[in-house]
Amino acid sequence: FGAADGEATIDVSGGFMPYTYSWSSGGTGATETGLAPGSYTVNVTDDLGCTATFNVTIEERPNGIETLDFISALDVFPNPTDGDFTVTLDMTVAEDVTVEIYDALGRLVTAEAAGTTFGGQWTFNLSDQPAGNYRVSLRIGDYEVNRSLMLTR
Repeated sequence: FGAADGEATIDVSGGFMPYTYSWSSGGTGATETGLAPGSYTVNVTDDLGCTATFNVTIEERPNGIETLDFISALDVFPNPTDGDFTVTLDMTVAEDVTVEIYDALGRLVTAEAAGTTFGGQWTFNLSDQPAGNYRVSLRIGDYEVNRSLMLTR
């Protein structure tokens, strides 16, 4: 707990390159490492002097990873994908399940509530989304399980 091992990267588009970065922690690059849990700001300035400010939160990592023994199978495939992908889940107990897909900025892209179930199979299509990293989040009862998904073109 409290370790300064967090990392944040700002992916900038628009404006005029090159960009300069000024982190509240003192960094000057697009990626800032060695961050302790807490809130940070980064000011990004383009070549014409236009500035945008972003807020970043580094959360405390748990002391250990809890194993969810009731999950017998969880898969996200194909991964990487060019748009269509499937999430499968098998459990030994029935739990309330919601599958949520988030983009790299943490914005909810789509979600499907399955209700109380022993698992299931859900197919999603992200062909209208930009290429990049996405987070597949399964809310299972009081728990959350995450998997990374790479969307390519």
